Parts: sequence; structure tokens; C-alpha cells
Amino acid sequence: MNTPTASCTVLVVDPCRETQAQILGHMQDRGFSVITASDPSTALATIELTAPDIVLTDSFLPEGSGLTLTKTLRSRHVPCPVIVMAAHQSEQAVIHALRAGAVDFLQKPIGVEELAHALGGQLHLYQLLDLAEREAQVLERQDAVQARQLFDGIVTIAGVTVNPD
Repeated sequence: MNTPTASCTVLVVDPCRETQAQILGHMQDRGFSVITASDPSTALATIELTAPDIVLTDSFLPEGSGLTLTKTLRSRHVPCPVIVMAAHQSEQAVIHALRAGAVDFLQKPIGVEELAHALGGQLHLYQLLDLAEREAQVLERQDAVQARQLFDGIVTIAGVTVNPD
């Protein structure tokens, strides 16, 4: 796996401080910046303040669930991938997580390599999507400039004066 950039921030949402500390230690060693929250309301406030690159949430949280948090983020159009984790990985749990908008589902306890692979893969995918979006914006601006130049050329040839409102 490629080492992430120092600007890659992962929000870990888990009520268990021990799980938070384990993930924090493992991911900081791999170059990720890690912040934590214990419940959905704290997670939402943290997301508003920090705009993390990836959210890693437990499926079972006080005051709600990781799936509800995932749905809330999707409904608010928060542009970061959400990975759901749980101690029990039934096929139905995975389906529910993916339908809620999660990009991956990990079974706890999560192995260091498995977590690094999941985070790295999602980071890479979203970096590519961001690059594609920026390239599309550049092309749109170039098209607008070319359209304006074409319009100006036609106006010049026609000898028409156009009010630049």
C-alpha cells in the first residue's frame, strides 16, 4: 500500500476507547491523521469542523447506529467514504451497511493490514475521483473560453455591437 499523505484524516467513530486507541496507534504509524468520536452527534459535529477524508464507524453506537450515521452523511452529501465495522458480520449486516451508503464493511477485531488496505484503497479511489472532478472543471472553463471566442468571432464578422450585460 502507498503511504497516505499527511493531510489524510480518518474519523474513527466507536464507543470503545480501547478500539479507538488501537486504530489510532496503527493508523498514525502508517501516516494517517486520526481523530475520534464516541457517538453519532459528536461525530457529526466533528465532521462539520474537520471534514475528514474517511469515516470509520462502528455499526453499534450509543444514541443511534453507524448505519444511521452513514445515511445522514449521504443525505447531507458529505463527500467522504464511510467504512462500517462490527463484531458480527452477517451477510444481512453487510447488505444493510452497503445500502446505507457505506463503501466497505470490516469485521472486528480488525487486522492492521486489513484496515490499512481498506483505508488506502478508499483514499486512492476518492483521490482519483477528486482529480477527475478538477479536470472536468478545467475542461468546462476551457469550453466556456472557446465558446466565448467563437461568439466574439461571429460578432466581429457580422459587425454587430453586443451589450456585455
